[in-house]
Amino acid sequence: MGVNVVNPMRASIADQNAALAQLKAAHVSVIRCGISNDERGIDFAKRARATGIRLQLIVGPHIRPTHLAGLPAGRVPSHVGGHPLSFADPALSKSDFQRLFDSLDTNDIELAGVELGNEINWRPSIRSSRCPARERF
Repeated sequence: MGVNVVNPMRASIADQNAALAQLKAAHVSVIRCGISNDERGIDFAKRARATGIRLQLIVGPHIRPTHLAGLPAGRVPSHVGGHPLSFADPALSKSDFQRLFDSLDTNDIELAGVELGNEINWRPSIRSSRCPARERF
């Protein structure tokens, strides 16, 4: 059984541990989430593995800096109104992914799977009246 765990890196380690314990008690074996590409993210993956939980890892591509230039300061596109996958920078993305996967391998963390982006197939129409945030980009 698997579940989504939304933004685990925003939680304190104590809260992460509490969530992992609850998930283990509920017999969850896979969590779908992203982790930071640093020691904190690897530590979370190691603690999940120690409870018998594997990650269905969400990794986000890097967007070419030229495509971010037109956004207002501090505004990051979301999956609702964000940039298409074609705006990704393959070289930057590859470098970041390689560093993350090397760290996971070094720490003997086996993934349940990898997902590029979060719901990148869910793109509302530009004309959609249900998506006013789309007009801000």
